[in-house]
Amino acid sequence: MGRGQKYEGLFIGKKAVPSKYRIRDRFIEFCRKYLQGGIVHKVETKLNDRLLNIHFTKRDCHYDFTCFWKGRELYFSLLENNKEGKRVFCSWIGWQNIYDETTVESIYSKIGAGNVKSEKEAKGLFDEENYFHDLEKNVDVHSFPKRKKKFFQRKLVNIEKDLEKVKKWKELKHEIEGSDFVIPMDYEFSLQGLKFKIDVSVNEFKRRDKIYKKIKAFRNAETLLENRLNTTRNEFKKWADGDVFIVKGLGKTVEPVWKSTKKSDRIDQVKGVNKKIYSIGSELQLAVGLDSSSNDWLRKNWASKEDIWFHIDGDKSAHVFLKNPKNVNVEHNLLQLIGSVMKAYSQFSSSQIPLVYTQVKNVKGVKGAPGKVTFKKEKRIDVYFDESWKERISIIS
Repeated sequence: MGRGQKYEGLFIGKKAVPSKYRIRDRFIEFCRKYLQGGIVHKVETKLNDRLLNIHFTKRDCHYDFTCFWKGRELYFSLLENNKEGKRVFCSWIGWQNIYDETTVESIYSKIGAGNVKSEKEAKGLFDEENYFHDLEKNVDVHSFPKRKKKFFQRKLVNIEKDLEKVKKWKELKHEIEGSDFVIPMDYEFSLQGLKFKIDVSVNEFKRRDKIYKKIKAFRNAETLLENRLNTTRNEFKKWADGDVFIVKGLGKTVEPVWKSTKKSDRIDQVKGVNKKIYSIGSELQLAVGLDSSSNDWLRKNWASKEDIWFHIDGDKSAHVFLKNPKNVNVEHNLLQLIGSVMKAYSQFSSSQIPLVYTQVKNVKGVKGAPGKVTFKKEKRIDVYFDESWKERISIIS
């Protein structure tokens, strides 16, 4: 499908484009999601203009996929008709439900289709051989670039290092179950080379329970890391054997006209964010999300990659973000303050607050689940609620 500029219309070639020259972008993904698997019934032009319509069915739905080349740009739409009703996706508007007799012609008449009739054939033809020749000439294919090789080598070293660490769970379990083992009561201590930080007020039995949780986590991580190591080794072998490659020099991809998020829309979104912003001294700022969508907005828009994300470990809570531009040390007093703020804005009853935290760059949202995230490289610590936390902090907004 021509995307505009000098490429227009539907091209049915005799040769398939080699996989090393193909790209993935949102237009391709849209077509794969909605068009793939459909049965085409009719391909036609409309309004005596550069307006191409493909009518097809997929399961119990009827569709019209339409492309309009206006000037040097491509506008496209998908009109869906099923048992529940009709809706249309226009690349320049987005999805809309339809409650009237909307047609392909009425959609495109609004953006100028049919105003200038096509009275004669366009000059020039698409030459398939020349097209493939230009691809071979202009596209730079790297079978195994040095950067990619170093990336795999570094990744394998890191996985092997982590695997060696988590395998210590067996020695750790054997040590703490020994008859002469005494639980350390210090705030910070090491067992089998593994560091622990536990509040000094936590008793011996809860300390032992925390160590067992670490053992369980390491035991589970051992299987995951072994699978990851095997997967990475197989992927590395594919690169080394030339089964995978990197394409450089394709140039800027020609994209259709897409709906853009205007500045005014972004301002409205900011106004709808339910949050609290606090200042800690002159260097630090703390943001608290008060609902799922606000948690996501703070992570994507307010916090930078190097800032720190906090949550109550194993329970529902507000998300808290620490903006730390001068990289101030996150010490126990600061962690206690953050934990106290989090408890105040969460339905958490215990005065002992189990915190989990990591940098924002290690936190990823879960698609289709507002406020839900996955994270890695996390740290954990228990702190106690400080009744006087409001006296140590200043509200900004």
